[in-house]
Amino acid sequence: MTVVYDVVRDGYSGWIGVWCGLAGLAGAAAFCRARKFLWPAGLRFIPCAAIPFIALWLLIWVVGTGTQYFSLRRALQSGQCAVVEGIVTDFQPMPSTGHGNESFTVSGVHFSYSDFSITPGFRRTNYRGGPMRAGLHVRIHYRGKDIARLEIAREQPTATSNQTLQTCG
Repeated sequence: MTVVYDVVRDGYSGWIGVWCGLAGLAGAAAFCRARKFLWPAGLRFIPCAAIPFIALWLLIWVVGTGTQYFSLRRALQSGQCAVVEGIVTDFQPMPSTGHGNESFTVSGVHFSYSDFSITPGFRRTNYRGGPMRAGLHVRIHYRGKDIARLEIAREQPTATSNQTLQTCG
């Protein structure tokens, strides 16, 4: 099996929100500092008032996404993820419009994800170069709906193959 995704190896996926929040804070601070020159007298409080709201949003983002990431990472490292192995069936790629979810089933376990959702697990769709397709032999470590590790067999099976389902931890 080749490891295609591993939450421990691939790391935290919420950096876009962190960078956007920090850029928002920097922008609000710059506008706050230059408010005498850019804003009419009655509205000069607006850029300064935005700073605590942006900081709160950033805090909520980091706590929310960071907690999910470290929880999934810990579950994988401690063997508390369920494991399913078998052939990918019912594969539905993300629509060519680029909006929607990609989904598939392995041994009766359904998975769905999107490039545009921020989750701690695997989410790279076929539309964006992801590896999933119908007929692949895979092993997936997952918790809930998050894929913590995705492995694809180097040699793909013939039409008949064994499919297994087990739960860890």
